[in-house]
Amino acid sequence: MHARRRGGQLLIALLSISLLVPACGGTEVLDTEDVAAQLQQSLTDALGGQITVECPTEVPLEEGREFTCDATSPDGDFGIIVTQTDDQGNVSTIRESLDMAAIEAQIATSIEQLGGIDIQVECPEDVEVGEGKKFDCHATSERGELDFVVTQDDDFGTVTFRPKPEKD
Repeated sequence: MHARRRGGQLLIALLSISLLVPACGGTEVLDTEDVAAQLQQSLTDALGGQITVECPTEVPLEEGREFTCDATSPDGDFGIIVTQTDDQGNVSTIRESLDMAAIEAQIATSIEQLGGIDIQVECPEDVEVGEGKKFDCHATSERGELDFVVTQDDDFGTVTFRPKPEKD
């Protein structure tokens, strides 16, 4: 019960950039196209091969606001969570998130192969990569519901999961 992603092997350099553009109505938003371009170049240089990065548009300037950019590589897709450090467009904290859709699919496939049942799995949307970090996922089938504890085995996106113990 493992999922391995090369994207988890990345050490992404911190960006310290000021990127603002006016949006409709005069509200300032972050220039996420420039953020995506810089991330794309950094990842392509670090991994080799072509990496593409897309970030959401119209991200308001707000200190502490996080948003996720989607990266695609020949080895798979992964998210990069970007945090604004102030309301002036400076971005300095970037961390990688797990590919939660892939983990949900992995859990569902493993259970379906064992029990021959159709199952839906839901995990948190964004989980930061980190060895030993844990998070819960919830599975539903025609036979009932079950919660899982998912543990990150390393900093590379490898995970294992087990049923969550029931509380007495």
